[in-house]
Amino acid sequence: MVLYTALEYAALARQYAEQGLASSCPLARRSMPIKSYLADVEVPHVPFHDFIISNVEKYGTNTALVCVSSESLFAMRIFQAVILCVPNSPDFVWLFLGISMAGGIVSPLHPTFSRDEMRLQISDSAARFAFAVPSALSNLSAVFCELDFVHRIICVGSRKESDGYPIISDLALTSATCSNCFPETYPDDDIVFLPYSSGTSGPRKGVAITHYALNAMLTIFNNSCLEDHNFYLSSNAYEVTSRGECTIARMCFHDAFGRDALFSSLLNGTTTVTTNGSDEIFAECLQKYKVRIIFVNPLILRKLCSVEITTNYPLSYLKTVVIGTAAPDGEMMRAAYKCLPSVRHYSSGNSPLHLHLSSSNNTLKFAMSRDQIVVSRTSAVLCSCWAKIDVKEF
Repeated sequence: MVLYTALEYAALARQYAEQGLASSCPLARRSMPIKSYLADVEVPHVPFHDFIISNVEKYGTNTALVCVSSESLFAMRIFQAVILCVPNSPDFVWLFLGISMAGGIVSPLHPTFSRDEMRLQISDSAARFAFAVPSALSNLSAVFCELDFVHRIICVGSRKESDGYPIISDLALTSATCSNCFPETYPDDDIVFLPYSSGTSGPRKGVAITHYALNAMLTIFNNSCLEDHNFYLSSNAYEVTSRGECTIARMCFHDAFGRDALFSSLLNGTTTVTTNGSDEIFAECLQKYKVRIIFVNPLILRKLCSVEITTNYPLSYLKTVVIGTAAPDGEMMRAAYKCLPSVRHYSSGNSPLHLHLSSSNNTLKFAMSRDQIVVSRTSAVLCSCWAKIDVKEF
């Protein structure tokens, strides 16, 4: 058996694609063995940046992102991993799309990581180029030097806090010497995203995601209506945001759930407010921007239900909470039910739990997923089937 790394697979797949022999590639995708009960989802065969930009153009001058906290020659080789070390901010979005347009591979790294946490990802991804906020410059530089990698780091911040590193505006100094043509992209084969697992069950692992696969993941995330032919038709397995409203990006963009929630909101014409501030600032923004839907994990939801928050912030506009990354336990949901009376609908996308608060009698209902997993034949992304089970109120 021949084993390939993610980047070796990408190079091999691209080689066959350029020769018009994609179907002959030894790693070519095979037909799906399981047929999904769900309706087919049409996934665009275009580069990820084209998918995003072409869809958001229709919103014209509508506000896309709000950042609460801020009211020498070098070049990146195409198909090279680029470390994106920035927190939840508008910078993450345009840098992500810019790296994609330039033919690079986005490998997100959280600025709060230690040198040991950074080392594996930088070494394994063979990254030589990084965009980083000032707080991460020291650790990033130290790791690159330890690995003896020739590298370039761009500071995503002001000149004053860049510690001598070039800043974003310095890129304009070399733009005249660069080609104005973007590289051709093969969506089925070219990798655009290289996130790493958290390492909770063994060493951290990189997951190579192509343009097409990322388009599919986001398309399915936005397609929240899941149909189960054997049990019932769910009008909304979970709810996504819509045009003209605001949401707060509290989930980390480096995680799959946070990334999908971010780009889903942009595709839907929603204004995404980013903040890395305290829980109090988060709650204040929820009320100030009249947020109706939020995407959170159990820890964020638990903090939102604290006495300090619920006493000082009514959160009266909040109607829907979508929970990801981990399963909320019964105690957590009881607390949420009592502390957030305005919320009518809870959904958990990473666990066998779906909660709905009936607006008529305020009873809490569970909908548990069956142990059946199905595969969408057009996307090769696993999805759960949902089935309703009513239970007594807490």
